[in-house]
Amino acid sequence: MRLGIVTALFAEARSLGLKKPRPGQTHALGEHLLVRLSGMGPERAALAARQLLDDGAQALVSFGTAAALQPELRPGTLCLPHEVLWQEQRWAADESLRSRLLAKLPTQRRWQVCGRPLLTVGEACVEPQGKEALGRSHGAAALDMESGAVAAVATEAQRPWLAVRAILDPLQRRLPKAALGGVDAFGRLQPRVFLGLLSRRPQDLPVLMVLGRDLEAASTSLRRAAECLHAGLDA
Repeated sequence: MRLGIVTALFAEARSLGLKKPRPGQTHALGEHLLVRLSGMGPERAALAARQLLDDGAQALVSFGTAAALQPELRPGTLCLPHEVLWQEQRWAADESLRSRLLAKLPTQRRWQVCGRPLLTVGEACVEPQGKEALGRSHGAAALDMESGAVAAVATEAQRPWLAVRAILDPLQRRLPKAALGGVDAFGRLQPRVFLGLLSRRPQDLPVLMVLGRDLEAASTSLRRAAECLHAGLDA
């Protein structure tokens, strides 16, 4: 089975082994994977998902990082949700694909996998109070901006789909403005904007440094999952 992987950010694409991802282009990685760098947000993700199906993908995977909506989820926790909540609907992941990936993941101490629902939203939520409220009202474990749109495209096309997400920021962390406003839609640093935002809130520098450490934890989990995807999820 050839998997079409939608990933929003350059850092996420590199976790798949894609060294020089190009937005708007489908990349073939071996015989099992097609990858498309979408940029952040559901509209971009839906566009990339449709293009992957046109390019021959037989199933879709939403791949990348997520924000925790529950206090026990730490950076690096891998989310393989049974369902994604998006636009007031519940989109069920393909249990066969999910089970096959889960069976291939390494078994080791401190390796955590969460199967609880993932919530997709159209805009990033940066405040702990807002994230806590979303988790409570939707019963979701984590938050992203792409998986729901990928699920909707796959369902419309009657293709199986799967979400593979690693926790980047924990529930109680407030994301600094420089972390979002200082990058473009693909997560590339915009130095002038980033430094301008940081100069207004220099107290955010320690949080940004911790965020970098947690990105490595999330990337490590994504790389482990990517190794399994490269091997294929055929029955």
